Amino acid sequence: MRVLVTSARAPHALAIIRSFGDKGWEVTAGDCTRLSPGLYSRFVNRRLVYPSVTEKPAEFIRTLLAELHLRHYDLLFPAFEDLFLIARVRDKLPPNLPHLVPPYDQLMLVHNKASLARFCEQHGISSPHTIQPKNEAELEQAASETAYPVIIKLAETNNSTGLTIAKDVETLRSRYLKLVKFYSLTGEQWPLLQAKIDGEMIYSLFMADQGRVVGQLVYRPLMMFPDGGGTAFYREAIRHAPVEEVSRKCIAALGWHGFIGLDYIVDRGTGTAYLIDVNPRPSPAYNLGLAAGVDFTQQFIDLAQKKSPRPNLEPREGVRSKILFVEILWFLFQLLPGKGYFQRARKAFTVFRKRNFIPDIHRRDDKKPSLVMALFVYYFMFIINTIKPSRGGYMFGCNYDRALADRMLKEAE
Repeated sequence: MRVLVTSARAPHALAIIRSFGDKGWEVTAGDCTRLSPGLYSRFVNRRLVYPSVTEKPAEFIRTLLAELHLRHYDLLFPAFEDLFLIARVRDKLPPNLPHLVPPYDQLMLVHNKASLARFCEQHGISSPHTIQPKNEAELEQAASETAYPVIIKLAETNNSTGLTIAKDVETLRSRYLKLVKFYSLTGEQWPLLQAKIDGEMIYSLFMADQGRVVGQLVYRPLMMFPDGGGTAFYREAIRHAPVEEVSRKCIAALGWHGFIGLDYIVDRGTGTAYLIDVNPRPSPAYNLGLAAGVDFTQQFIDLAQKKSPRPNLEPREGVRSKILFVEILWFLFQLLPGKGYFQRARKAFTVFRKRNFIPDIHRRDDKKPSLVMALFVYYFMFIINTIKPSRGGYMFGCNYDRALADRMLKEAE
């Protein structure tokens, strides 16, 4: 059996590759750079280097479709935001190719934070109060009426790119318009204003079968990069009844089929779980799920082959996993000069000494990805992101930019 796994640089893509390899599958791993850790796993039988999803979406689609039509695959597994591009040409995939690529409109309904907020309001799903000004007049009105502090966030992004907090009217106005100018946003793309909830972040990854949850992992981010939002590079599997209940309600209302990750902030005072973001794809929690006893890989295989997967709704609590290379970046950032240096440095050394975790990258019987990741993370974080306006940190090249894709795919057609 042969599977094609894309976005091989992602830590969870490496977990996917290894999981298929452990099951005896032949794996083709794809990415837009040869400096991709997943390409060097011993479980990879073939490497596919394709054009950048971020910068050359039309060329990426042409290359991928050619690969799928010229070479037989038993399964297609998009691991990151290339899923959005593939969904746009879902009808051009080989007719007998098993996959779990959702319809494009359904993906964008939850990926776009403005449409997600409307969906939550329509279906009675708890989420922070959110508005989206479409011009400067609406911004001025919102600035005078909103409660502070307020969160400013881009409608379509990940890793907290562009997210900022305003504590007063003047800060809101200047930071908001700066985002609009930097990303050249039009009215429908203008950033959102969202009420700030004082609470704890709780994340999740679910597998759904036509709106029914069959696999779940809820986890607490022990550390994030950047702090306060972004990638949870150190995480712990937990059970959380309010989060699980809201998630089941949301997934049922969507009729979701496949992977979906839901991010929450749980109010410290009331215990209410507010849905703040949805990632309609696998996430860095994939490896934690496998370690906690949730076989997401087998569930994916079963659903793609139109079988009923065995439900796994009781992951082991207390299991921890960590992306060590991202932790090193976080550690170095804590040591940069600035406000609260000694407090940050003390915290950095305390966290860095913590053990009791399962590494997301390092594996004794598969060491090459660790060596490549050491080069890859720093190359993309410190070189690529200094010369390109990033919408997704070190995943640049795999992030989906709808405006660019709209223009380039139209030109290609």
